[in-house]
Amino acid sequence: DLNPAGSRGQHLGMGAAAVWKNDIEIDMEKFGASPTNTAAQNDAALVLARAHLITRTTRTVRGVLRFSEGIYDFGAAWPEIVESGLTVKGNGQYTTFLRFSSLSSNQITVSAAYVKFENLGINSLGTRTGGYGVYCTASANRSFIMRDVAFDSAYSSVYIGGGTNSIFLL
Repeated sequence: DLNPAGSRGQHLGMGAAAVWKNDIEIDMEKFGASPTNTAAQNDAALVLARAHLITRTTRTVRGVLRFSEGIYDFGAAWPEIVESGLTVKGNGQYTTFLRFSSLSSNQITVSAAYVKFENLGINSLGTRTGGYGVYCTASANRSFIMRDVAFDSAYSSVYIGGGTNSIFLL
């Protein structure tokens, strides 16, 4: 089940790359995501998990969506990420893949602060003709972190809006 998180989080680092002790980590498979699912089933699991996080997180308790190894199919794009402090994490950039059906739209749009992507691959079902793998709007005017993320079939991997002031690509 979910990690029990207290009502007070403890900051364990400095700046945007900080780690939060009491992150609520959600195993996406427990919410119905699976490498054997259709895109529609994984889309529904994502919506359910994010809704659960929104009701359980605070400024000091951050949310982590963890995907196990495998290729997770999704529809054209994820719903826009508006939850500050959200981390999307896999088990490795060449073992966990988020795969999208659209070949021309932005796959993941971020308009929140302190969003992280770690240890996963982002790709499409074919050769992309437009759009971005991850699109950060100008309103995402805080830090944005990508660590060990591989893009495959991306026309353009990442767009960083003009208001983003700290970008970490590790």
